[in-house]
Amino acid sequence: MEPIRRDPGLDRWIGMWVAVKDGEVIAAAHNSNELVKMVIELGARGSGAVAQFVPSRQDSIVIGVG
Repeated sequence: MEPIRRDPGLDRWIGMWVAVKDGEVIAAAHNSNELVKMVIELGARGSGAVAQFVPSRQDSIVIGVG
């Protein structure tokens, strides 16, 4: 199985957790707890966003939760 490549547009957030909705980063934080707080504060705009850690290009694992 070929791995899913991460969007090069996420390079701006290497080392951070991001919330992505409709292809757009709507929140970014240095840890997942802070990201969750930010998404909750977004209310309806944050609903349905997918959280993921943005590793450097050398790292092979990307974990997404939603």
